Amino acid sequence: MELAKYAVDFTGNVPLALNVLGSSLAGLKKEEWEKRMPMLVNRMARQIDKTLKDSYDRLKEEDKAIFRHIACLFNHKACDYVKRLLEDSKLDVDVGLVTLAERCLIQISQDKIIRMHDLLQEMGRELVRQPCILEPGEREFLLDSKEICDVLVDGAGTNSVLGIFLNLSEMKDTLSISEEAFSGMKNLRFLRICGVLQDDKKIVFQLRGGKYRMWRQLRLLKCWGSSVRCMHLPEGKKHMWRQLRLLEWWGCPMRRMPSNLRNCGKELW
Repeated sequence: MELAKYAVDFTGNVPLALNVLGSSLAGLKKEEWEKRMPMLVNRMARQIDKTLKDSYDRLKEEDKAIFRHIACLFNHKACDYVKRLLEDSKLDVDVGLVTLAERCLIQISQDKIIRMHDLLQEMGRELVRQPCILEPGEREFLLDSKEICDVLVDGAGTNSVLGIFLNLSEMKDTLSISEEAFSGMKNLRFLRICGVLQDDKKIVFQLRGGKYRMWRQLRLLKCWGSSVRCMHLPEGKKHMWRQLRLLEWWGCPMRRMPSNLRNCGKELW
């Protein structure tokens, strides 16, 4: 039982990874398992990665996109949450989730929560990172706090960026963000800024003009933590916030909520 538990822990209970390990140990006695297991752990990491990557490569492009969204933003979220935020994205989320579950790339619990194991999540995030290692502003999703700060300060974000998740607890310096920082991210749909800065540092938003198209594409705007100071969200024209599906604003001051946000309250969560 201890060997079986060790195998499950090593593979993260991912069926594809368990299959790779099981095929290497098939036909061996318990004593041989005990001898070979430590060596196999080191040798098989690459083989397991390749098996998981092969399963991903066989997906349709739409399902690959859903996989990357989950790996970067939506792990441990409810199915309805993901479907709502990805509606109008030209992705068939219902079919995609079923496909990913059938391929053992995600698990969906009885209460409809999506769970992706750490091995798969790390692979998905690496798939996003690898093509643009030196140019993070060209990626679909930005998750590393230092890289996010560099992109925002330099205004290096591009149309490729769909989502940003900034964890303030990983930052060491005060950051002031102006609207120009987002000027190139015309397809930004998911913006999450959460956590508490170290040593009482602050993050300041100066989002006044509402002239950039990125605000029109936002589906998710989440901002919480006492480290965040926001002047106010841009008012803009009537269609400024038309795509917004979820607004979470907690623990940080907002001088005034845009009137066109107040008017669409029935459509927001």
